[in-house]
Amino acid sequence: MRTDRLLKKSGLPQDEAEYLLAHVLHTDTAHLLAHPEHLVSFISTLRFLRLCSLRRQHKPLAYLTQEQFFYGQKFMVNPRVLIPRHTTEILVDSAVQIIEQNEHINTVIDIGTGSGAIVIATALAVNQNRKNTIRWHASDVSSSSLRVAQKNAAKLNAPAITWHKGSLIEPVAHLLQNNASKTLLLANLPYLSYEDYAKTEMQISFEPEHALLSGIDGLNHYRRLVQELALLPLGGLHAIFETDPCNIEMLARYMSEQLPGATLEMTQDELSLPRFIFAHWFA
Repeated sequence: MRTDRLLKKSGLPQDEAEYLLAHVLHTDTAHLLAHPEHLVSFISTLRFLRLCSLRRQHKPLAYLTQEQFFYGQKFMVNPRVLIPRHTTEILVDSAVQIIEQNEHINTVIDIGTGSGAIVIATALAVNQNRKNTIRWHASDVSSSSLRVAQKNAAKLNAPAITWHKGSLIEPVAHLLQNNASKTLLLANLPYLSYEDYAKTEMQISFEPEHALLSGIDGLNHYRRLVQELALLPLGGLHAIFETDPCNIEMLARYMSEQLPGATLEMTQDELSLPRFIFAHWFA
């Protein structure tokens, strides 16, 4: 069947249909549109129509193609990991800036790494003189998530990253005990409440609940993280946390109560909503 006729059979918005067909044909949308007369094979037609059917059921495009662009890189994703969001690129921007402005930082730790997007993108983005002097670490409670992250690091030729399996601070506590003053801690933990999760768009239901849900108010994971941090010597530590604008003030108050030695700053996302907390413990 001709490309242009097949696109019309998709039942999808034009841009989504073009994206999926380009994926199936291993080409780009510009080439696709430049050759509307191209004949698509029977097997490719079946595969395309199957993907269209799944997309009409709201399955995310990223899971259908098993890829997501993030910070200029193409990451592999599957239903075992959260799809990296464009908003989180702001966290990476901030991490790169802190690293390049603080030459004493020699360790970066990403808590709850998922697909590895944050730590890998950060490692690839810092200038060449710095990236080779930094020890990169990432942790996750899920073995399947860590396997995805390791594949992404290898595919994207990232600097060496040490992967740790475990919950929150526990698998990397030794790094903070010995080197907090030279460490940048990054975390984009689950932050949706049950109520907010129920209101989200349908395609989010395809993503792993453990990467999204965090109790009645969406702060269970961050409260546990803060409680664990409070047990460690944190002088000199830098940290960036991403959370929901709806609960960021509650989190900031909790951090102020539990971590009195930290200075906190809330910053906004691309929609001018407060989403990120910067913390620094003076040495």
